[in-house]
Amino acid sequence: MKRVGPLLSLMQQAGLALTIGVIASLSWFVQILFRSHSRTSFTLWFLLYFVVGLGTFIASIWISYDLRTGIESGRWPETEIERFRTIFDKPWLNGLNVTLAFAAVFFMFFELLASHLHHVPGYGYGLLFFSQILSQFSMAVRRPRPRSTDQHIDWRNAPPITSDHWGSPS
Repeated sequence: MKRVGPLLSLMQQAGLALTIGVIASLSWFVQILFRSHSRTSFTLWFLLYFVVGLGTFIASIWISYDLRTGIESGRWPETEIERFRTIFDKPWLNGLNVTLAFAAVFFMFFELLASHLHHVPGYGYGLLFFSQILSQFSMAVRRPRPRSTDQHIDWRNAPPITSDHWGSPS
């Protein structure tokens, strides 16, 4: 049986991308609970980072990219897209995104400086992950620019470019 419409609505897909992005971000903040050198804690650390953290980050970026391309291609009705834009096109969300990106750079810089003293948790990466999701959403809510077709230049029929100043010293 052929699928007629999208599997998830626009808001369901946005909610799924946000939820998975929060899980990916939180995996970096709970890592301090598994700091030990026993085999059990290493297994939990491995599961947390490589399965949960990295897997959810890739999934959330993939889903939010699909969300953006779905909006650009008109996969959902225009009323649903406008509702999505009214919810996520807020100036405070853009401010939160920029603040999270600066905080991520701040944390990563000081974690790099302090890494030679002792192992520092990677809180900057968690903030960076969530900032990436918010930036995907801000790119998705942008309205596409109208494309003008009357300004194409046919370079095959254009005369060669010449100048009287080529080769002369300045």
